[in-house]
Amino acid sequence: MRTQDPPLQHDSDHDVAVPPSTPGRGLVRLTTATGREVSFDFFLARIRLARIQGAVYERLYSVRATKQPADAYRRSTRETLALLSDWQATIPPELQPSQLAGVCPQPAARQLVTLHFAHLSCVLYAHRVGTHEAEWISRLVEYSQRLVGDDAHTSAPESWPSPKRSVGWAEVVGAARESAKLFRMVDAADTALLW
Repeated sequence: MRTQDPPLQHDSDHDVAVPPSTPGRGLVRLTTATGREVSFDFFLARIRLARIQGAVYERLYSVRATKQPADAYRRSTRETLALLSDWQATIPPELQPSQLAGVCPQPAARQLVTLHFAHLSCVLYAHRVGTHEAEWISRLVEYSQRLVGDDAHTSAPESWPSPKRSVGWAEVVGAARESAKLFRMVDAADTALLW
């Protein structure tokens, strides 16, 4: 998904039914900062998110997706974002990004940080925001040049071409803020996670 290259094999070519969540299998028990124990089926959540990651590519980045009419593409984007929202709703409130700082033990918190980074990445890719998006980068560059340029004090910022004109700007900003919270939890020496 990050490189926008097609997978070697499509999900539909090797799809396997996801097993139901069973007590004792795949469950991780974590203790929150308040001392409350939370059970969470990490394995099942990761499988579901991986399927959504595949859907982001298939629905929004594949050759077939880019050739669909604009209204169909917007519908695909909305459906993909709904999948991501539904997935996030399955994560217990205590394990949401804003609450992870107090989760013990630390190795489990690291895995949850990785999970949330993958989710937030999907949100950004669904909105076509990223370093591989030439249109997004050019809009950011133009906007920032106007902010620091000579005419910054003479014309109203509302009239400038802005990244805020993106559909879902609030969601993109929210994802960026959640990522910043997660980065505070990451050990600076953990190069694998920072990558």
